[in-house]
Amino acid sequence: IEISDDSKLLPTNQLHYYLHMQAYTYCNAKCVYCDLRNDAGRTPLSRGHDLDKAVYNAVNQLLDMDAVGPNCRVIFSSGEPSLSNMGMKTLARLVDMEQETLINTNAITFSPEIERALKAGNSSIQISLDSGNREDFLKIKGVDKFDNVAENIDRYIAACKHKSSLWLKYIIFSQTNSREAVDSFVNFCSDHNVRNITVNVNYNEGEDVSSNARGEKTKRPQGEVPDFETIEAFGYLASKLELHGHCVHKEFAHLTTNEQNLAKREYARNVMKVVNYKPTDLEMCISAVIEGMELATMLPDSACLKKNMTRIIQKAATGSKGIALFGAGTNAQWVSDMMSELDLHPVIAIDNNPKAPSNFNFPVVTPDKISNYEVDTVIIASTAYHLQIYSQLLDMQEYQELRIINPYLNLP
Repeated sequence: IEISDDSKLLPTNQLHYYLHMQAYTYCNAKCVYCDLRNDAGRTPLSRGHDLDKAVYNAVNQLLDMDAVGPNCRVIFSSGEPSLSNMGMKTLARLVDMEQETLINTNAITFSPEIERALKAGNSSIQISLDSGNREDFLKIKGVDKFDNVAENIDRYIAACKHKSSLWLKYIIFSQTNSREAVDSFVNFCSDHNVRNITVNVNYNEGEDVSSNARGEKTKRPQGEVPDFETIEAFGYLASKLELHGHCVHKEFAHLTTNEQNLAKREYARNVMKVVNYKPTDLEMCISAVIEGMELATMLPDSACLKKNMTRIIQKAATGSKGIALFGAGTNAQWVSDMMSELDLHPVIAIDNNPKAPSNFNFPVVTPDKISNYEVDTVIIASTAYHLQIYSQLLDMQEYQELRIINPYLNLP
């Protein structure tokens, strides 16, 4: 991976999307699911330092040669990046260049360089906590450092400015899939005001996975039974976090195609359960929730999303005397713009914490003020918090006679 100092890269050969650095450096945890541990439970120091030097030397050569485009996201992962002097010097250089970065860390040791990156406003940090209490943390991570991590999470959250964010990760597998463990993690997220959660299913566990001719993931036959407890725990955890107002990113990287479908179905079942929805046609409702979940992950310029949202808006407007949007962020602005293209206009936007001034040309009010306006339909315009909003409105007396449309839940 070394690049000659004499090499010249044309501007068209810049990296524009992402640069992922996997240095496999020394780590101060002993995670039970890590396949890099030796018998002592640590990554060998010699291997860590050799790869550390090679990777970060190569990356700095790329930076010297202007081979990393301004919109390229640079990712630190594998081992513990905060323990690498070269890694943290590289991070500091990237921050000075205003480059977007993502740092994967266990947060056992507090890093001033990571704090500085978060304060600069263009970095994200992802911490694999995989637990919600000291006992579970010790069992999974192999070190008694839960209190350190909890304190550092608070410090990193406080450092996040502008576009910077902190994501807490929970890897679900046979040792973390109990209801007690999952509930403990949910409570931790609420207690520490963690907004963003990554839920990763079945990490490095189960049968080997290969791809067939169509690129679908399939299992090599070994006669093993899929871990349904883990798949069930995924649906329970993801829906419960969303109900509590957390933004959840769902990862299926280590699942077969069949298991991914099972995970989505369990998520759909749990969503209906947490909002107390009684389906008359279970299979139709499961398909609807899965479709809504997939819409929530699409980018605004997606043709599929635009087509579906246009259909939803037109159906909502039919016979309606007035439409309100619940949400006042970028998604609400996008829905409002789509309505304008259809010659439709929201009466108001609703937000739990309205900010003044707003970017809308119509009022933004709190939920309890809706009766002051001629509105009979509410469209939830939030991808991250739609489940919490939907549950909130179902419990409010002012909304009992109104049509509540959640495009990202999609229930009939």
